[in-house]
Amino acid sequence: MFNPEKEDNIFFPENISAKKEKEDELKEVIKISVSENLPEIGIDKESILEAKRKIDDILGEEWDLSIENIQIGIFANREEMEDFAQEKSIPLDKLTKDSALFYINPNTQEKYVFVAKDFEKNKRMFEDIGYSENESVNFLKKGILAGVVHEMTHMHHFFEKHGNQETDNLWEQEMICNYTENKAKGDTSKILVEWGYINEKKIEEFTLEHGNWDSFSKEEKNAVIDYFYPFLIKEYGLDATREIWKKLQLNSDINGAIREVLETEPEEVVANFKGKIKDRGYLQNILV
Repeated sequence: MFNPEKEDNIFFPENISAKKEKEDELKEVIKISVSENLPEIGIDKESILEAKRKIDDILGEEWDLSIENIQIGIFANREEMEDFAQEKSIPLDKLTKDSALFYINPNTQEKYVFVAKDFEKNKRMFEDIGYSENESVNFLKKGILAGVVHEMTHMHHFFEKHGNQETDNLWEQEMICNYTENKAKGDTSKILVEWGYINEKKIEEFTLEHGNWDSFSKEEKNAVIDYFYPFLIKEYGLDATREIWKKLQLNSDINGAIREVLETEPEEVVANFKGKIKDRGYLQNILV
C-alpha cells in the first residue's frame, strides 16, 4: 500500500534522486581490477552494488560502503593474485590457499577481495562431465561473482563486533557466507546436489559443538554448512535465523542462541536437519 509518510517512498522524485546520488557515491569507493587473461566476465560496480544489497537483505542490516575503501581483484591464476598483493604491500603469509579470500589491512582498514580462477581449466572440467560450452561459461561467470559475494559477506559490518577474520564464530560465519554465495550462483548452485557433495556419514556425525568439527576436512565442513543455514531459514524463518546470528555477535554459543530464539533444544534442531537433508529434492529447493 502506498504510504505518503514513509521516508523512503519511491514515489517521491527527490528520494529517487537522493538514492541515485548515494549509489553514484558508493561506486566511487569500489575499485575493481580484472585480469587481462580472463574473458569478459560481466562483473562491474553495478553488479557489486546489487550483490551488496542482497547481502544486506539477508543479514537484515545495511552496510554503508561510503565509509569503506574496498578493492576487488579478479585474477586468472594464483601468481597474479600474489603479484597484486605484493604491489599493495600485503604479506603473502596473510593470504590463505583458497581461490577466493579477503584481507583487511589492520593499519589502514583497506579491504580487499581476491578471486583467482583458471577459467579455461575449469571450463574443461565442466565440459568433461557433460555440460555444454555455454553452460560451463555461465557456471564460471556466476561462480566468480559468487566468490566475491562470499568474501564481501565476511567483511560486512554485521560481523565486526567479534572480528571479521579472527573469531571463534568463523564457521558460523561460513554458514552465512556460503548461503549468500549460493544465492549469487542461483540455479547453478543445484550442481552441488547433482555432484553429490553431501557426505551422509559426516551428516550423521554433525553436531553444533565446535570440537566435533575437528574431524571434518574443510570440504566436508562446507558440504554440511552449505545446507544448515538455508535449512534454518526454511524451517524457522528468516527473522528467527537472523536473530540467532545476532546473538552470535556477542559470544560463540550457538547452542544457547538457538535455545533462546527458537525456544527448543539444539539437539532437536540438529535431528530435524539430519532428517530433512537426506532428501535431495529438499536440498535443491532450499539452495535457491
